[in-house]
Formats: sequence, C-alpha cells, structure tokens
Amino acid sequence: MQDNDNVDAPKVSIYVSTFNRIDRLKRAIDSVLRQDYTNWELLICDDASSDGTEGYCLELEKQDSRIRYFRNPTNLGACAARNLGIFNAQGMFITGLDDDDEFTSERLSFFVKNWRENFSFICCNFINKYTNTESIYYKNRDEKRVFSYKDLLFENEASNQVFTLTSRLQGIGGFNKDVKRLQDWDTWLRLAFKYGSFKRFNKPTYI
Repeated sequence: MQDNDNVDAPKVSIYVSTFNRIDRLKRAIDSVLRQDYTNWELLICDDASSDGTEGYCLELEKQDSRIRYFRNPTNLGACAARNLGIFNAQGMFITGLDDDDEFTSERLSFFVKNWRENFSFICCNFINKYTNTESIYYKNRDEKRVFSYKDLLFENEASNQVFTLTSRLQGIGGFNKDVKRLQDWDTWLRLAFKYGSFKRFNKPTYI
C-alpha cells in the first residue's frame, strides 16, 4: 500500500451507499477492484440491509484491507448512509459510487492526474447502459467545460458523482439529510457556492 501522504499517488476515498441490492453492489465493488489506480479505500455504507449484504461485506474486509464496512442500525436513507462514509474517510480525495453503477477502470487515475486546486471539484461525463439495448453516451450539450454555482441553479451540470478534496465535502456537512430528492444536485451546488467553479471533462468514466 502506498502512503496516504504520497504526493504522486494520494489516497482516494470512495463511498458507496446500499440497501438490499447485493447483486448490484457486487458489480459496483468489482469496478473499484479493477481500477488501474491502487491507492484507494472503499467505504461501504449499508443502510440496514437484510439480504446478506452485511456478511458479504465483512468477508470483503478480511480479504482486502482497503475495504471498510459501515452499517446503520436502522434504515435512515441514502444521505445518512453516504455521510457514514464521508465522515469516516481517510483519503486526501473523495468520490462516490452508487450501488447500481460502475467505474471505468481509469476513473480514479484520470481524476488524480487532472485535479487542480482552483476548482471546487471535477467530474466527468457518463454512459447510460440499458438491458438489451445500446449504451447511450451523455456529454456536455456544448463546448463549455468550466461552470459556476450559478449554472447549477438551472441544471445539474455536474452529473451524479464528483471528485474533490475530502476536507471540502466534509466542510459543507456532506449530504443534507433533510433533502428528500436530487440530493446530489444540492450537494454539488453547495460545494460550488463555497469553493468556486468546477470542471467537467468530456470523457465518460462512469456507467
């Protein structure tokens, strides 16, 4: 394992919240294990699943020291589950993964390579994959790459997951548990409002 303070390869924390979707969760975790960047920690945040998720994740912890498992005693919702990971994160950087999604193998290395302190966060385009249909690549509607919080007032230009300093996501209090829908949009808006503009790359690294 590389040290968290390694300038060339700082640790990246990945939080994934889940609730009774073990088969999809396994696919998401596999995409983390396939990353070409190895200095990461995966924080699995279980919102009181009853489908065997706990046993599966406890076994994963034994097999890979980079994997850490957290569990809410009762179902508290996605925001509370994500915050379990965010406020236990030990990496310099942090990003999220939904339990029904996947990373492309170069996602973390791309973000670390392209990180700049002057942006509040960076993000990428994504691919929507449907069963028995062709995948659809979503990209920016125009050539604009850098956005401000004002752009987020009208549309979620940041997509559903971003990459930023852990201290910044903690600095805005993580996800707001009182927001019942579009919680990611709300979070990115608060990040951009507090820390400045963000950059979106026309490269799909999320499925």
